[in-house]
Amino acid sequence: MIPQPTLVEQRALIDSLAPQRLRRFRDAVAGDRGAIALYLLDSQIASHLHATVRMVEVALRERVHRALSSSFDDHWYLSQRELFDVDLTEKIDEALEKVGEKAPPGKVVAQLMLGTWVSLLGKGDRKE
Repeated sequence: MIPQPTLVEQRALIDSLAPQRLRRFRDAVAGDRGAIALYLLDSQIASHLHATVRMVEVALRERVHRALSSSFDDHWYLSQRELFDVDLTEKIDEALEKVGEKAPPGKVVAQLMLGTWVSLLGKGDRKE
């Protein structure tokens, strides 16, 4: 749980944030103290959601990689390249640039973020 700030910390936080940032929180509750409490709660919830989405992303990435490796080979992102749309190909190229084409498949796949799997599992888009 995020501790509630002291009055001095609350004032410093209010002064450091753009007025628009707190507007929706001020509209929901009365006073700056309530707005700050709601803002901090929002941050805490977002943090928990981010952690959950990250775990789902890692699990999805690993399952898709295993399935494609089983159906094709461990370097499916290279051997099946002609099947991918431009967006997916670009994401794979970026991952390969980061770790190198000789990197182990798991290291390459670890560079592929959630958008990659959306592209891979989606309907596809333009091909060049």
